Amino acid sequence: MRTLPGPLDPMDARLTRLTLLLLAFQMIGAASPLLLFPGEAFTQWPYAPTLEGQYIIKNLVLASAGVLIGATVCGGVLTAHSPAAARQR
Repeated sequence: MRTLPGPLDPMDARLTRLTLLLLAFQMIGAASPLLLFPGEAFTQWPYAPTLEGQYIIKNLVLASAGVLIGATVCGGVLTAHSPAAARQR
């Protein structure tokens, strides 16, 4: 049992990738009412979400956070500066 973060073994990596794929499908499903039924999600597009619209947006934020956390666990890194900005200097 690991207590400190470290490299993933192959089984953990596969399960993490599967979880990220499922989260991507969740994000598509969660965002679809915003595009298919904007009248139900917003009282005034796109500035005033209804209670249902707020719930949908909350689900998108949580799924996005899960994808970000999962990507960093799989070896992705967060940087404060983009490589493109560094090349322009």
